[in-house]
Amino acid sequence: MVNRPNAREPKPMSRPKRLLASILAVTLACGLGAIITATHRHNDEAGARAQPASTPETTSAPGKTGGDASSRWVGLEHAGIPTPGEWSRPRYWSSVVKDGQVVGWAAEGTPNAQVTMPADTGAIDAALNTLNRLLDPNADDQTWADNVKATLGADAAGLEYGYPSAPRWWWLERRYDPDAVCTGSIYVAGRSWGCSTDGTYTGAQAINNAVRYDPNETRFPVPKGYKVDSRVNPQEHLSRYYDTVVVPMDDGPWHVTVYCPADRGASDGWNYAQPGTVTDEHGNETDLASITDGVAVQSIESVGFGTRQHPCVTVDVSVGGQTPYWYAGTEGR
Repeated sequence: MVNRPNAREPKPMSRPKRLLASILAVTLACGLGAIITATHRHNDEAGARAQPASTPETTSAPGKTGGDASSRWVGLEHAGIPTPGEWSRPRYWSSVVKDGQVVGWAAEGTPNAQVTMPADTGAIDAALNTLNRLLDPNADDQTWADNVKATLGADAAGLEYGYPSAPRWWWLERRYDPDAVCTGSIYVAGRSWGCSTDGTYTGAQAINNAVRYDPNETRFPVPKGYKVDSRVNPQEHLSRYYDTVVVPMDDGPWHVTVYCPADRGASDGWNYAQPGTVTDEHGNETDLASITDGVAVQSIESVGFGTRQHPCVTVDVSVGGQTPYWYAGTEGR
């Protein structure tokens, strides 16, 4: 306390007065504390009621640009392309195995009658992974080039194709357009795209891969050491090692061709007589004897068959107005 000159010393209170003053002070303090506590509790409860519920993270819907810079799929989201998920993973009818031998197809409705392959093994996932890197708006130029290159590989003959040498800004201007499957040229066979008479896409998923290739319209390079019966068109066999994913964009349908080495078959190389790769229901390569009793997925009739050990890899990206390198037909569909 600061001493004030000429201040009169306060006169001490009597003991009863001091006791009464203490009681009043305590009572006042308790009452004030209760008021403050009640006020804080009311404010906290009001704040809790006003706090919005947390919402799950969402990815960009088709046609929406932007995307979370920290997202794994920032390139696809930037262009409005649907991101990979259950829809992009291939499904196969499984074969029933008894005592290490296939006894028939699994009956519809039975467990594992249809097997969904793991993520990042099939053709669509491989294609979208490449496009995600190619359309990334955030990476610096060197990182961008390295990331794109890391998703590309050689085809069965060891040849590399890559992607068109367009400037990066051109890629970043491209946007997903489902209607392009109805108005642009498509070079894969066997797909019904779901288009109305006015050229509007009406289906559920405009991104699709080849059901099959027409062997009279393909010219996949023949690998060294390739063997096939001379009475068989080699393209009937070679084409099963590939798949082409069609992604509709604003400049026309893009064709992303992938090579899937898992369909190679047994160790003696390109021998058409071999049955092809077998996997368990988890996409791991195995043999029928190891399965004993259960289900297996066989690649012998499939195009673009990827496994955990040998996933599909992108070999070529052809944009709208370009013809895929393997196409030998006269015009698209």
